[in-house]
Amino acid sequence: MASHVQRLYPVPKRDRTLSPIHLPFCRSQYKKMQIDTISDLDGGLRDGSGEKPQRKVWHAYGRTWLVYPSDGLTYLWVLSKSEWRKKLCLFAFPVRADIEIIGDRVAVLGVPASMRPVSLRILDFDTNENSYRILPQNAKEIALPFALPHPTTATVAADGDGRLFTCYTREQQVCTTSSKWPYTSWSPISVLYDGVREDDICALQSMSDGSVVAVWSDQIAKRFSARVFEPDTNSWGPIESYERCGMAVADDHISCVADVDGNLYVAVKTSLESQSPLIGLLKRSVSGEWTLSRVSDSGTRPVVSLNRTTQTIYIAYSSRPEHNIVLQQGNAVTGVFDPQVRTIIWAGGGKRWNNATVAEEVVVDSEGSRLMLAACSRDETVLRSRIVNV
Repeated sequence: MASHVQRLYPVPKRDRTLSPIHLPFCRSQYKKMQIDTISDLDGGLRDGSGEKPQRKVWHAYGRTWLVYPSDGLTYLWVLSKSEWRKKLCLFAFPVRADIEIIGDRVAVLGVPASMRPVSLRILDFDTNENSYRILPQNAKEIALPFALPHPTTATVAADGDGRLFTCYTREQQVCTTSSKWPYTSWSPISVLYDGVREDDICALQSMSDGSVVAVWSDQIAKRFSARVFEPDTNSWGPIESYERCGMAVADDHISCVADVDGNLYVAVKTSLESQSPLIGLLKRSVSGEWTLSRVSDSGTRPVVSLNRTTQTIYIAYSSRPEHNIVLQQGNAVTGVFDPQVRTIIWAGGGKRWNNATVAEEVVVDSEGSRLMLAACSRDETVLRSRIVNV
């Protein structure tokens, strides 16, 4: 994998990097945050920066990239100073996108709001043009075998062999399908679990040992559950769950990230309205143990990013009742979060904000540490982005 791509996953199995130094939580780091303003984009789709588990922004080759709809199409954008600039038209219709980095390539999964098929684009980086291009063999988007009506959201992830998986919920089932390069032929749909609520969702996460984890909410059973795909056995493992003595732990809000040690972190909204927490961080350790840490007792739609150098977790969410986009940080090792809440995008001027999306990794380089965050207004007219110097 090219060293200039700001992502560690997926990596070949057992090709583990050295574990990062586990620094203690330091509140003073939080007070040093500075926020850089980026010009707004006109909104191109209802909740275009959603849905909750998806990621649309990433850092690679010293630049920041975004997949977002505009004017009835969906584009690849690149950040140039403080403005987003169009680079490629990826889909001839608006989609809610999820991205997965596979070495020097990027898989873009597009879930349309219309009856068009869920589709896939594969991008390759052209060093001569210093930009991504659509692979010639992928000149036409790849339609995936999703039955209609297709889901509101879906995510994509790759195992250590480069096999792509998608995951989504439909008709109370958690479904998945997979494909090997060149991703033109997809496996029959497999059901990971049957019996979730219609509005439950799922998410995928690539792990450092080459496995893939599927996580979903189960509001009927009042828990969050997961299964792990192991390439060695070419199969999904047993169901694992986090629950709390019959309390309504699960809500349909999930966002995942993983560290190089094999720990999985899931930002969640619970249904613990009268208990704590409402916004929490689920952690699955390498040994398979699940724990829940408190982030906040208010808010909605949390998304998570990780500084893998310092093992610092950042969770952004929409505050209530203000409808600001706010950020909290915590220690990934201890699960302790600073109670101080930093507002990144303020409501005002008739705008209220929702559906935050963040880059999976915090960029760490000679200029410092930076987190890219974006959110759309609830009236669907604006995408607002900020660079947070953490």
